[in-house]
Amino acid sequence: MLSLATIGGCSAPDFEVRSLMGRVVLEMDWLEDLPAGCPPCGAKDVELLGVYRVVTTDKPTEGDFQSHAARNVPLRPPATPCDWASCSLFISRDKAIEIAGKLPKPRFSNPHLALLNIAQGDGKSLVNQRSTHVHFWAAKDFDTLSAIVGVEKV
Repeated sequence: MLSLATIGGCSAPDFEVRSLMGRVVLEMDWLEDLPAGCPPCGAKDVELLGVYRVVTTDKPTEGDFQSHAARNVPLRPPATPCDWASCSLFISRDKAIEIAGKLPKPRFSNPHLALLNIAQGDGKSLVNQRSTHVHFWAAKDFDTLSAIVGVEKV
């Protein structure tokens, strides 16, 4: 039996762990380099069906799903380094459209919404039901482009 008090500052039930030849291993490797303690304890590996990402064209690329950290965009408070290392998604189409209108015009002169279905095992997410914003940290093997089920012009 595996007995752990904490892993990385989180209580063991918040993490999915397995024993591999007597060693404790976190279940996921990450697509991007993440800061220490990221994803946070509250992040869960859950299915997300019908979430939106603002993308630059009608033919999204992997680059459209990179975090600000991966694109070397400077951190802006009140965001944490872990927030900055996530891919922002929305569970509300209306909120995604609102955000698309506020993004920098040089990069998003022709914004589109990509509709995604993310399966359990694809990463961890932290959903804010009030704002409908989702922080998503993709697992190393997550195929972003295969998760897209539709794209529409904003």
